[in-house]
Amino acid sequence: MSSHCEERRVFATRRPAPVRPNRKGLEPRVELSPQIRIRRSVPGKRLTAAIRRVNMDSTVSMSLTGSRNTGDGFTLIELLVVLAVMGLALALVVPSLSRVLPGLELRTDARNVANALRETRSLAVGRNYEMTLIIDVEKRTLRLAHGAAIQLNPRLDMSLLTASSETAGTGTGGISFFPDGSSTGGRVTLALDERRRHVVVDWLTGAVSIVE
Repeated sequence: MSSHCEERRVFATRRPAPVRPNRKGLEPRVELSPQIRIRRSVPGKRLTAAIRRVNMDSTVSMSLTGSRNTGDGFTLIELLVVLAVMGLALALVVPSLSRVLPGLELRTDARNVANALRETRSLAVGRNYEMTLIIDVEKRTLRLAHGAAIQLNPRLDMSLLTASSETAGTGTGGISFFPDGSSTGGRVTLALDERRRHVVVDWLTGAVSIVE
């Protein structure tokens, strides 16, 4: 090479990095080199993270507290009070039921006897033939003209008043109906726990009624 050539030495110098504003404009970000970047923490973000942490802690504590309260259930004193109230209610209701139920049973049996007598009368008028309802006071049964039997309450006290021609033996008798609707007449008495019902059949018209 020529001696006149000048020797040049090139020294690399570090240039200060340009200052660039942060995206949110809160604080500048300093860039030392293209490879190394240091980002300063923003105090606002620290505060936001702290608030989120507190909210999460309070939510967890509230959920735990709620589940603890719902899992407690009733106390022993509350259960004893409820049982005492239920026992008092049963003590008041059971005697009332014991007085009401016999009356309902007696009323139901009286209606069954009356319905059987009315059906027998309808058959006599419809078939134009004499029909008889057989009544067994010992077995507490009713037997219709077509053979179907009706069982009454076995605890009933039952008695029959009918024409002498309608008796068929001890404890058994009947009430007959004619095609014109009239009947031999009679009365069936039902009793249960000092309560009585009388099913009366009018001999002239064959009408059936229930009398206390």
